[in-house]
Amino acid sequence: MATTTALTATITISDNKLSLGESATVTITFSEAIRASSFTTDDLTVGGGAQLSNLRSTDRGTTWEVRLTAPGNPDPDFTNPGTVRDSTGNRIRVNLAGVVTNRASQAGVGEAVSTVTYDFDARRPMATITLADSLLTAGESTTVTFAFSEPVTGFDASDVNLSNANGTLGPLTANADGRTWTATFTPTANVSDATNAISVNLRGVSDLAGNVGRRTITSANYTVDTRDTSDTTGPTATITLADSALTQGQTTTVTIRFNEPVVGFDASDVVLSDANGTLGPLTPNADNTVWTARFTPTAYVNDSTNTIGVNLAGVTDAAGNAGVGSASSANYSVDTRDTIAPTATITLDNSALTQGQTATVTIRFSEPVNGFDLSDIDLSNANGTLSPFRHGEDRTVWTTTFTPTAGVVDSTNTISLDLTRVTDDAGNAGVGRAISANYSVSIWDITGPTVTIVLFDSVLTVGKTTTVAFVFNEPVNDLDAGDIVLTNANGTLGPLERDEEYGNTWRATFTPTENVNDPTNTISLNLTGVTDRAGNAGVGSATSHNYSVNTVRPTATIALADSALTAGETTTVSFRFSEPVTGFDASDIVCTGGTLSTPTANAERTVWTATFTPTDNVSARTNTIRVHLTGVTNATGNAGTGSAISANYSVDTRTDTTGPTPTITLADSALTAGETTTVTFRFSEPVNG
Repeated sequence: MATTTALTATITISDNKLSLGESATVTITFSEAIRASSFTTDDLTVGGGAQLSNLRSTDRGTTWEVRLTAPGNPDPDFTNPGTVRDSTGNRIRVNLAGVVTNRASQAGVGEAVSTVTYDFDARRPMATITLADSLLTAGESTTVTFAFSEPVTGFDASDVNLSNANGTLGPLTANADGRTWTATFTPTANVSDATNAISVNLRGVSDLAGNVGRRTITSANYTVDTRDTSDTTGPTATITLADSALTQGQTTTVTIRFNEPVVGFDASDVVLSDANGTLGPLTPNADNTVWTARFTPTAYVNDSTNTIGVNLAGVTDAAGNAGVGSASSANYSVDTRDTIAPTATITLDNSALTQGQTATVTIRFSEPVNGFDLSDIDLSNANGTLSPFRHGEDRTVWTTTFTPTAGVVDSTNTISLDLTRVTDDAGNAGVGRAISANYSVSIWDITGPTVTIVLFDSVLTVGKTTTVAFVFNEPVNDLDAGDIVLTNANGTLGPLERDEEYGNTWRATFTPTENVNDPTNTISLNLTGVTDRAGNAGVGSATSHNYSVNTVRPTATIALADSALTAGETTTVSFRFSEPVTGFDASDIVCTGGTLSTPTANAERTVWTATFTPTDNVSARTNTIRVHLTGVTNATGNAGTGSAISANYSVDTRTDTTGPTPTITLADSALTAGETTTVTFRFSEPVNG
């Protein structure tokens, strides 16, 4: 049977005194359950500009709650736009007529009005600060009054700023209404300052409604002159260090304590010439009698006698008296020698390497290191290669690119570093090894190896050899001399040796063939005879770049225009070389039976000529001219070998046509049995035959 009783509602609120932006819960209880779809915030009316949100039923449609939020922003830094005003006596209304229905679809009648009103407090607390005396001298104090615009809570000494006050404040005392606080202000001794103020940060203060202040208020200016006019003595100081034995990595607090407040003291007055360290910023206490700073000792120092000084002549007291002389700390020791060995961690940015991937390897040392390179890395369990290292200016972080080996499937791999080969700047060597975390390599290789053939020297001459490098894209098996093709090489190759530092590279020494001049030469490798670790054979062949071979040595022929020289004759000697030469001069020539003028070359430097003048009064049937070819080089720098010799020529420059006559004598002219004697044949002139 349908009900005929009119729908009613009661309204309550959890908090009826709201501050800026504060929320309260409104509870609406209907006389019976209503349809949820028929009740929205449009059926509610609130006063004072409040906002409604989050309407919901807490049971099956009889009891409903909605959030009511006061206008304004609770943030104390928020600037009140001025549109929010105090509002009192506000009510909440529910329109029951024709809007809200019960489950029998019957509408309510009229409206429901809350019996309890609610208020908004939109004002933030303000304050004024006054001093009973604005001209303070030695021995005086004064009362400071903090008068708030309304009763407040949370106000204490932590809200008062005395950084520009030149004095101290006694305990705060509140009056009964909660609006006024007083305290006794005592100025600092020996101070002369015409600009002083006391401030309060209202962000630590709230009114009874919960509104937090948002400003800093400051008193009017007052003067402090508490100088002792009878004081004519300058300030003194004591300097102490919290730690008098400083070691590597330590710092300490330095305290400079003056016997009275001082002015003019700064870092320029501190003497560190015997300190073995540096001093951080100086921080004074409130009355400028104690200054502290952080002292950092110099690295790599061992000194048992150190002091910090203060030049007192740069410091004055409040009466204007300058200090005299200097103050010095007690002695302290500094031993910041580094005795700690460097350590390292090895990380890869990819711990699961597959086909086509590489990883960045980072080696991070505990301090800057020296002597570190690829030779210190153990890749025996790495299944890959590393590029050259890169490092930053501080030499603590080193990076390289790791390229995994093709055709490898291995879930346990590491990179290791021998720390004993690395030293820090103090010369301490590392200890043991650093090993990376495990990483996996899974690269299925189906491609055969390729190779690049490089000759370190592409211009080969007499006596020169060069290194030939066979650089494969991956480690290979089965490489031997039978795979190398030298048909167009003009030379021979020594034994192949694998480069241990670069495991994919093989080297051999190439020796060019003697007496060859060929500008186009190559070395080839038959890749079909070479396999990678996965068993894939190479395809085709690879050929080096072109190189030249010139191992031809210069030769020469020597000809005389006249081969039978007599008295008064000379002849032209021609030295004809097989190619243009340099270095040829008279020191390379040996001739008999005469002398030779300085040789003169033709334009091409292939033919030299000189004039031969036979020696006077000589009769010699066999004579030659010889050139030592080792002193002669061709255009490529190849020196000749051995000697070139002319055909025989005769020299007869005698002017005497009378034949020789002999005289024959015996040393003993009476010879008996068993005796011998010397026979001398003395000619009238030199003879032949």
